[in-house]
Amino acid sequence: MSDIGHHQNNYKKFFHILLNKDWLYGCVACLIYLALLLPILIYKNFDFSIFIVAGDKFADSHNLVAPIHIQSNSTGFDGQFYYRIALAPFDFQVTSYGLTIDDPPLRFHRILYPLLVWIFAFGQKSYVSFMMFFVNLCGLVSVFSSCSRLVKYFNLNKIVLLYVLLWPGFLISLTHDTTEIISSALILLSLEAYVKNRTISLFVFSMLAAFTRETGVIFIFGLFVFSIYNFIRDNNKIFFLKKISALVACMLPFLVFQIFLKMKFGHSPASADAVANLGWPLRGVLETIGATLDGSRMYVHQPVFQNIMRFFVVYSILLLVLWSSFVIYRAYAVKKNYDSKLLIATFLPFVFILFCLTGKTGPWVDPISYFRAFTECFILGSFICTIEKPQRPSNVVLSLCAELSCFTIIGGMLFVALALK
Repeated sequence: MSDIGHHQNNYKKFFHILLNKDWLYGCVACLIYLALLLPILIYKNFDFSIFIVAGDKFADSHNLVAPIHIQSNSTGFDGQFYYRIALAPFDFQVTSYGLTIDDPPLRFHRILYPLLVWIFAFGQKSYVSFMMFFVNLCGLVSVFSSCSRLVKYFNLNKIVLLYVLLWPGFLISLTHDTTEIISSALILLSLEAYVKNRTISLFVFSMLAAFTRETGVIFIFGLFVFSIYNFIRDNNKIFFLKKISALVACMLPFLVFQIFLKMKFGHSPASADAVANLGWPLRGVLETIGATLDGSRMYVHQPVFQNIMRFFVVYSILLLVLWSSFVIYRAYAVKKNYDSKLLIATFLPFVFILFCLTGKTGPWVDPISYFRAFTECFILGSFICTIEKPQRPSNVVLSLCAELSCFTIIGGMLFVALALK
């Protein structure tokens, strides 16, 4: 055998092991993201606080308990509020440790990620900025490991693992210390527990998902509707009654916490979001496209990059609309067995809510936000696109590869923009 043939066999063995060892795929995927970020970390002298993206509008450098990078004349980003909660998750003051929380009910509702950071940091405030990055790295291992297991369970085309790996929302969440990675990990673990009939695990992971991000509640709603539908139609009532009970029970701690937040701050995050963020379908999309085209919304300060960013914002939003429409088409086109109906039931509430969010306060306000917000939706949608495993490359696979190439380019641009701040 020639050296070339020998090397080809070694590569085949490596990829075979990689795709069949779920934990190994998760670790390798995580290392890929870490390698992408390593040059920036070296350039910034491994100052992990740059990923907090704190702004001087909410962060007071004179009262911080540990030094972090603060951007001048800036409102910063969501990670600064999770950093503040991670410093003291049981301190519900609006301003503490030199940081002010913009919307306390909303931020404290997403308490699980900063709580995990606080636990991993052993309460040591000097470790928090690093642990925010580290916890999300661990979350990535969980996300990709779960994806690998679910691909086998649903008998999906393994190309979906590449789709998920290339999604720029992970990179954005990782470099902004936000909650989407942990939320995705818990949603996928909940989905695994559901299909494998692990009622206790379903209760635990679903409950934790609800405390991580409101997308967890949307996912639970999808599972609940699917379970009710099957409970009515299926003869095995006990089988689905257990799942319904677990899904109802997991929401009780969430509802109690909602009541506590309302008593503490005067309103609950659920009511605040409903009023501020929801509107007619596609309203946010149209608002953002209009504001981008007429120049009333600026994304970068450098004039030379402004027109480029305008193009990519409009292009990426239209691409997301196209992708979502394509997934909905596939949802109606694929064979409607139990597994496909389950994935469709969890995907549709996500995409409906996302397109009902406004362009002023919702995620459509900027590309960093809407790429993050689509993360869980994108994973489930990619599963739907590969439900029927093609015997050879199909139009579905080729079109998704082309779309993801575009997503990756856009995500790379956003990453470079972050690095140059």
